[in-house]
Parts: sequence; C-alpha cells; structure tokens
Amino acid sequence: MKPPPQPEMMRLAARRLQAKGYLGVKEINGIAARLRLPTSRVYGFISQFPELPVRPYRTRVRVCTGPACADAGAWAILEDLERRVPGDIEVLAEPGILHWHRSPAVCLETPGEGARLVEGLGPEDTGALVAALAQNELSSYTPLKDVSPPGVEVLPGHEPAPWSAAVAGGILPDTWGPDLIRWASEHPEEVMRRIGGNAAQRESGSRDRLSPKLLVCDAVGPEPENSVSFAVSLLHPRALVAGAAIAAAAYGARELMFYFPWNETEAVEALESAAAELLSGVGIRHSVLRGPVHVPCALDIGRAAVINGMMLWRAASLYGWQGTRGGDPSLAVLDAELAWRLPWLMGENTIRDEEWAGSRLVCLAGFDGVPRLLEVPPGTRLEDVLDGLGLETGRGGLEAVYAGGTTAAMVISREASGEVLEKAGEVVLLDPLTCMPRWALYLAWHAERGCCGGCFPGRTAPAAAARLIQGILRAEAGEAALEDLEALLANASGLALCPRLRETLNPILTCLREFRDEFEVHAKEGICKSGSCWPAVEAATYGG
Repeated sequence: MKPPPQPEMMRLAARRLQAKGYLGVKEINGIAARLRLPTSRVYGFISQFPELPVRPYRTRVRVCTGPACADAGAWAILEDLERRVPGDIEVLAEPGILHWHRSPAVCLETPGEGARLVEGLGPEDTGALVAALAQNELSSYTPLKDVSPPGVEVLPGHEPAPWSAAVAGGILPDTWGPDLIRWASEHPEEVMRRIGGNAAQRESGSRDRLSPKLLVCDAVGPEPENSVSFAVSLLHPRALVAGAAIAAAAYGARELMFYFPWNETEAVEALESAAAELLSGVGIRHSVLRGPVHVPCALDIGRAAVINGMMLWRAASLYGWQGTRGGDPSLAVLDAELAWRLPWLMGENTIRDEEWAGSRLVCLAGFDGVPRLLEVPPGTRLEDVLDGLGLETGRGGLEAVYAGGTTAAMVISREASGEVLEKAGEVVLLDPLTCMPRWALYLAWHAERGCCGGCFPGRTAPAAAARLIQGILRAEAGEAALEDLEALLANASGLALCPRLRETLNPILTCLREFRDEFEVHAKEGICKSGSCWPAVEAATYGG
C-alpha cells in the first residue's frame, strides 16, 4: 500500500504539543501510526528540533543565543543556569527569542501558565532567577504575550514609508480588495518584479515558469532573534494577510499557508481574525501551519522540509538555493516582512511610490542592549546608519558589525559596508570589549545549527571549526591551529552542495584574518586582549 502524503507530520506534532505540552513515546508512536510510517522516521524528524520538548517538565528555561544575546554574554548565563537550577527544570539554548527583548534574554515556559520573558539579564541576576525557579514564583517577570514590538524608527532626514505609517491604525490602502487580487492574477509579472530578489523563493519571474501549488508566508523570518518578520505579523496582521493574498494570486498558488511558531497562540489568533475578514470572497484558501522557530539551512530549503514532513537532508536534495529543482514548483516561500509591504507597492494596479520601493525593516542591536526596529530607505548603507546614530567603526568606536539573516557577513570598516543591509535581518554592533576568537566560536556554533546536513562538509566543517577555536581559546592547540582553521574555512565551502555553508563560514574567516593578533595571543599565551572571555569556551559544541 502506498504511504499517504506526509505534510501532516509537523501539523500532528504541533497539535499534540498544544494538547500535552511535550512529545513523548506515546505521542510519537501515535503520529507514526496515523501516517503509516516507521516510528524511527518520526523520531528522526522531531529530533532535529531541540526546542520541541520530548518529556514532561515543570519549567523550561530557554536562553536566547541569537547574535545580540551571544555578544552580551548569553553562553555564560546558560552555563551558570545549567549548574544551578533544580533537576526538574530544563535549560536549553534557544537559537533566538522572536519577541523583542533587551540582551541577554531568557524565556521561561511553565505548562498551563504561559511563557514569561526575562530580559537584560546580567550575571549578577542569575541568583534571583534561580531562586524564583526553585520556589516556582515567576509572577515578577513579564508574560511573553504582553511583549510588543517597538515603534518603527526612521533615519534622520527621512519620512516613514506608507506601510510603516499605517501600523498604528492598522489601515490598508483604499485600493485593497477583490479587484486588486484579480488584477494580480492577470498581471503576475508586475507583482514578480517587486517580489523577485526579495522573497525567500528565488525563482521569480513569470507565473508560467513557477506556478506553485502552495505559497507559504513565513512569519518567523531568516533570523529568529528579535525577528522583524514576526514583529510585522504582530504590528499589522491585516497587511500581512493582504500582501500574502496578492502574492498568492500572482504566483497562481491554489492555497496560502501562514507559518508560525507552534507555541505563539496569540499571534495566530490575530492572523486568523484578519484572514477571516479579508479573504472572504477572494477565492484563496488559507491555513496555518505551526512548527519550530529555527529550521536549519536556507529559508526555502528548511521551510519546505517542515511543510512536506521530510528529513532536512532529503529536502536539501530536492530544494536548491535558487528554489525548486527538477521543475518541481510544489511550493514557494514569501517572507512576512515583504508580504507586509505589498498592499501599498501594488496599490493602484501598478508599482508606485518608487521612492519607497526598497524600504525595509532591520533590527539594529548590540550597541546599548536595547534593539531598535529601524526602517532602512532604499540605497541606505551601513555607513549612513552609523552616522545617523553617531557611531564610529575602528579605534575608539565599534570593533566590527555583524549582519545576520539569509546571508551573514562581518563588516570591519566603513568602506566595506556598501551592501550589508540588503539582506540582513539583524545587525549587531560589536564594541571593543568583544573577544573576536570568542565571537568566532559563536559563529561556528551558529553555522553548525544553520546547515541542513545534506552534504558531508555541512555536517562536519562547522563542528570541526568550533573544536579548533576552542583549542585556541584554551591555549591548547598552538599557533599551527590557526593555519588549520584558515585552511578548513577556505576549503570547506568549495565542497558544499549549496552556497549556505560558505555564507555561514565566511564571517568566521573574516574574524580570523582581520583579528589574527587576538587569535595568536589566545593560542600562545591564553590571554584575551579584550579582557572579556567567559567560561563558555569549556562547552563541547553547540548542543553537545
């Protein structure tokens, strides 16, 4: 008998998580029986996502280890909590807390009581947190459902884009409606012009060349820490639904699916309310799929894997960086931050407001622990942002700038900052107290959890780089380890099956080449030039 289609694997897992709070043996066996699959297949799929609990717990402590929190000392806090919390409390490294927060941050999850946010947590504050966890008295911490994104900031000398200005009132353009949906389906090339080059699905162009059965609007985004995509989903769910409907009509997709984290109930309810209002009578079916926050590898590969219920390594062989392979247009992925803008960009059956065409939102974090939601006008350089904030790179100012998202980059000087904002989801400003070998170790962990494992270099190179950097930080590996590390980083990306590995390893290579003196002092003498090393160098590798 032919096995049934498997898109229900994650949907069934999410339902059981919401009902029971964790996926135990009984739940996983039930999913396997329902889908007529070997139990090992379901275990293998679920085990790729450490954030999905597989056993009962009194409280889960999710420590944000996104770029901004990692720079603020999150790994030291993680290790401190692991040593001190009671045994019935689970502590884990979170790739990023979606909700806006000051770094470093911790999310506390207690079954039946919702989640709470602890932000701006210093090493001296962990004692109070441990005591609160031991006594099960967490009421002093903010409920996560009450945490709202900040207001959109605009660079000095610029006006907010129409979609940013409409956030407070939740209004849509007068031209929104069934007529616009019909026009988008008849003139897909106009919509594709605006989507092409921005959406996660890179196969833009005419609808005849792509025609996916399903369009996925991703409300998680490329960087799960202080996610801009999740922020716009909370700020203006009506615009998100309207933009996704326009894109679905242009793509010719028969169904529109919104991808949300499995435990974000309030956000899903707001979106469902908007969809019920706006999609009635426009002829587009919609659904919501809940899944993990962090999905390894490129956005189009990873989401495709979850939605199709496939192991990620298998998905990597079916979905390439340029979209679907082999002419299989089964789905396309649209980032929520782009969908949010489309109702205005397509306002009068044409692309208008060219001065706003490239405007987008970026999270700017790291300079004072308080992140900003910054609107970046078209043509804006990182240099312009730093000037607007009165910040300098180089001596006496910022040490470097890290831009994370669908691609990642380290910027050392203003001269190299031309295009870093084009695809960045989060920009982290690193001050002179940042230990660059330590930061390189974090980037290696980041690369390890960001690769799907579909090829041998992706499975091994990030972990090998992390071990080499750990030896350097402990002064155990010798100066020869620097040459080995550089050769590994330079050669591994050329052997990978997709550009994702190169994009995650390049920032490590930049750290090594631009701050080699810091690596050498660590390797030879075990001394940190920045004076800020922390005990996380004793960890094995991410998740190990």
